[in-house]
Amino acid sequence: MKKKILLFAFFLLIGILGNAAVSVRAEENAAKEEDFSKQEDAAKEEDKISKDGESKEDGESKEDGESKEDGFIIRDGVLTAYSGSGGAVAIPDGVTGIGNNVFRMRNDITSVSIPESVGRIGVDAFYQCTGLTGVSIPGNVAVIDDWAFWECGNLTDLNIGEGVERIGDGAFGHTAITKVEIPGSVKEISYGAFAGCSSLASVIIKEGVTSIGSMAFDNCQSLASLEIPESLENIGEYAFVRCASLVSVEIPESVASIGKGVFAGCAALASVTLPKKFEAQQDAIFELCASAPVITYGNASSADGESGEGNGENAGTGLGGISDYAAYIFVSVPFAAALAVALGLLKKKNKAKDRKNDDKNVKKQ
Repeated sequence: MKKKILLFAFFLLIGILGNAAVSVRAEENAAKEEDFSKQEDAAKEEDKISKDGESKEDGESKEDGESKEDGFIIRDGVLTAYSGSGGAVAIPDGVTGIGNNVFRMRNDITSVSIPESVGRIGVDAFYQCTGLTGVSIPGNVAVIDDWAFWECGNLTDLNIGEGVERIGDGAFGHTAITKVEIPGSVKEISYGAFAGCSSLASVIIKEGVTSIGSMAFDNCQSLASLEIPESLENIGEYAFVRCASLVSVEIPESVASIGKGVFAGCAALASVTLPKKFEAQQDAIFELCASAPVITYGNASSADGESGEGNGENAGTGLGGISDYAAYIFVSVPFAAALAVALGLLKKKNKAKDRKNDDKNVKKQ
């Protein structure tokens, strides 16, 4: 009974925090929509001037490093806007970057071909492109920026090439991918990178990756197979929260830090292998697990509930009575979770401000 109360309170808390995050995201989207509208108006005005006064040759015009062809507007090598008919989109060879918001909410795009010349995919570049079913990202793309493919709800096939160095915040969140292999060239899997991918069943993290960010795989309900490399050093808070199909996990000795609540809400989690150095932190690591997993430290194995820090219904919490549960739920967990989410949102806002300032400076130049 106590465990049910604890789990109910936890998921209620997650729902509240989720609504807060959605609210902040909605405010960010409103601001982005305004910026995007201004960019569209500016692009239309430029296009009108071009049609009125510029000479054109073979459907292409060039001025001050800008070219326009087949609906692509390219400035100094970076694709800044697209007004084509959608469908199968082939980005022209020679494009060095895909700018922010370029294909945002273009639901008519069914596939995209990214040339090896591209080095960066910008913020919200394919945000909510719900018609997109698959994408292959070549290794020359060093950065997949924040929210690049967020809520591409029908994106099932994803290939990330060796050479990609950064997967940004929420980059593939709420997509329909079923499996992903993260190459060793990626050093950090950022905050919420694959959050809400409810069909994601298999994750292979290759040797070379060093960090899994907070809530990176939050609510990946189908995740049953997880491979973690010996190169991994850090696992952020709530990294695998609500991965309800995860049964066993092996964390290598290379890991130096594990955040709180990493496996919170993992209802099926039965066995975990941990480095011995984390024995004193097991309560925090496994807080709010629905059942007590069997934890193996080196050659020693024990059920969490028999470790001397809890037993029976209290396994994995280290707390004795219902009053302790109440204090734990209404003080410790909400504060830690709220702080983690708040820091993540603050980080994103600061990044957005920095990008906006950078854009202003570029325009002035």
